Amino acid sequence: MKKKIGIFALLLVILPLLVLTGCGTTDSFTINVKSNWTGLPSNTGGGSVMGAGSYSEGKKVTLTATAKPNSRFIAWVYEDSLLITNDSTYTIKNDGADKAVTKSELTFKSNKKTKGTYTAIFDDNKIAYTMLSSWRVTNDLGVGGVEDSETSTLVTMSANLYISQGNIPSDVYTATSFELKNNVINHISSIKNILKLSAEEPQSLTVDFTLNEGMSQPFSKLMSAQIPFGTGTEDFVQSSDASYSYKTTYTSKGTYEIVFKFTMSGAEKYLVIEYSNLNVIF
Repeated sequence: MKKKIGIFALLLVILPLLVLTGCGTTDSFTINVKSNWTGLPSNTGGGSVMGAGSYSEGKKVTLTATAKPNSRFIAWVYEDSLLITNDSTYTIKNDGADKAVTKSELTFKSNKKTKGTYTAIFDDNKIAYTMLSSWRVTNDLGVGGVEDSETSTLVTMSANLYISQGNIPSDVYTATSFELKNNVINHISSIKNILKLSAEEPQSLTVDFTLNEGMSQPFSKLMSAQIPFGTGTEDFVQSSDASYSYKTTYTSKGTYEIVFKFTMSGAEKYLVIEYSNLNVIF
């Protein structure tokens, strides 16, 4: 009897330890994959995806996106917020030309950093997965921005610009002591953050902006705007303290132009920020 009690007591010690150590089992992670056409009628274009499932840690994952006829694959996006490119974590293999990819395979290893939802973006202007693409400062909104190579305009201004978007608490773009030419486009190509616009509610855009020009009193302001889905604002919307106003314009090619209007030393100036849909950028 005492022997049985001893064995029972030993089991009471060993079993909790086995539970705590997981009996040597390997963690598994859920990988979801969807198309930006998910939820739309099957005959509306886009493409199909496959590869979702539960994968043990370190297991190779292959997600496949196949474009339907008259469509093309554009890009992979992680958690609706990050553009995926070839790097030490992800490998992308595309079939077809750069501008007409018909199939894409995304491979990576399953772990806690790669678990989650992946979206295959197929060609469409109305489903707005957008990316910050450029900005400029101008004193004449009626004149379109020009490329630096197309003008002999001198540097007349400097600026600090911090941009945050959506629900991301940190800045997605930073430019400090940036030398500016009036109405010259400053392209942005180093970020991977995606802003997915929603038909349910506008997405927020916040800029912390300081502008210096010659002997003028610097303009410095934290400004915000709301970006609607697939449309724009007809007129400028004034801030609550009347220190600036903003306007959003949506173009047929899938770009959003957000214009902040402010006054500096008695003259109107404009900060113009452009977002482009992924199929416009690539």
